[in-house]
Amino acid sequence: MMAEEAMKAAKDSSDKADVAVKKAEMAAEKAEMAAKKAAAASEKTETSAKKAKKAFELQQKK
Repeated sequence: MMAEEAMKAAKDSSDKADVAVKKAEMAAEKAEMAAKKAAAASEKTETSAKKAKKAFELQQKK
């Protein structure tokens, strides 16, 4: 009887570990997506800044 209980407890523990791993993987994917979005936003900001600088320089030449 105790062996059955131990095996069930071990299986429950294993299942919980699997769920924790899956949750960690999902969190890592979300973090990666957020990082990509941040990088894209940074790139857009940099491009906008370059355009604004160029426009300002052209304005100064006039």
